[in-house]
Amino acid sequence: MDVAIRFDEIELPETWGRVRVPDALSRARFRVGKVPRQEYLPVGRYPVVDQGQSLIAGYCDDAASLYDGRLPVVVFGDHTRVFKLIAFPFVSGADGTKVLVPDRDLFDPEFMFYALSALGLPSRGYNRHFSLLREKTLPRPPMEEQRAIARVLRSVEKGRETTQQVLAVSRDLKRSFLERVFRDGLVSLADDPDREPWPTVSLAEVVPTDRPICYGILKPGPDIDDGVPYVKVRDYPDGAIHVGRVHRTSRLIAEQYRRSTLRGGDVLVSIRGTTGRVAVVPAELDGANITQDTARVTVDPRYNGDYVSYALQASPSQSYIREWTRGAAVKGINIRDLRRLRLPSPPAQVQSEIAAALRTLDSKISAEAARATALDALFNALLRDLMTGQARV
Repeated sequence: MDVAIRFDEIELPETWGRVRVPDALSRARFRVGKVPRQEYLPVGRYPVVDQGQSLIAGYCDDAASLYDGRLPVVVFGDHTRVFKLIAFPFVSGADGTKVLVPDRDLFDPEFMFYALSALGLPSRGYNRHFSLLREKTLPRPPMEEQRAIARVLRSVEKGRETTQQVLAVSRDLKRSFLERVFRDGLVSLADDPDREPWPTVSLAEVVPTDRPICYGILKPGPDIDDGVPYVKVRDYPDGAIHVGRVHRTSRLIAEQYRRSTLRGGDVLVSIRGTTGRVAVVPAELDGANITQDTARVTVDPRYNGDYVSYALQASPSQSYIREWTRGAAVKGINIRDLRRLRLPSPPAQVQSEIAAALRTLDSKISAEAARATALDALFNALLRDLMTGQARV
């Protein structure tokens, strides 16, 4: 959550109150066991909730360690600053896990969870943060409004969770499809055991002779409107493209710059730092250039450019790139070794079918990623506006 609200410094609606965090907690006594991480079980009768990002960190079988108070409660990570709303019987992790039980005369538990999440505690690294939390103040709308706010936020959060699940499944499906098609670089869509293996070609063979594989001469710099546009493959799971600008300097040799200029449809491969990221240049970036950490692969018309980009994303190519990545301070793969990388070369029609199927998956991934981003922005905006009374329900 990208929201950080100081409720003690802003004006709230007249019907709302303010409550310090210690005063918002129930004084009822409860018992909960503390299970060390090394004793977590992979399966068991009772889930273990700790300060990590995952809702459930493991399991245990000791009924005597169960939290025995009223549910739901908020679990707070003293080191991680993670809040979790827990509505099921659980055992607490031993390290840095705080169980916060709301005073139900003052707060709806779900509302309190969202209000705590909106605080945006500053990080102290792996130091403890509960002392910071105790100094904070929470808004206290009337109880019915608290419940209404929680319902709105919960509905958007469920949409976020569903979208993230669909996005994860789509990415897994793409990985699975890449593995099936390019397993050992030799199988076809039909996986026919009687079919002759696909021939293979080196990456150098799929480029035209007048546009060999090359890397750029530009170094990334500040965004300057009148500078030279450059392109690089960003460190994202789906191979996104980053566009920036750098100053044109006397070090830019015209011939080198001309050789590394891009055309729409070129395939980009990151060759330094995080090596092996792959992206295809869209038509609107025709004429841009590339940085020193990116290689340009122009695909000869005899081959399908999208097919080549997907073949480079598959595990055989990625394994080769990792194997030939060298360097001490900055690791990378040189162009000579990249040129030797071999790709399966099925008939043109099969290349087109594979590329079309994977483009469909990429379109789904892009749509779900955009939806996830929009829902994240909507949730953060609602959290801020509902928790401060700028929007009322």
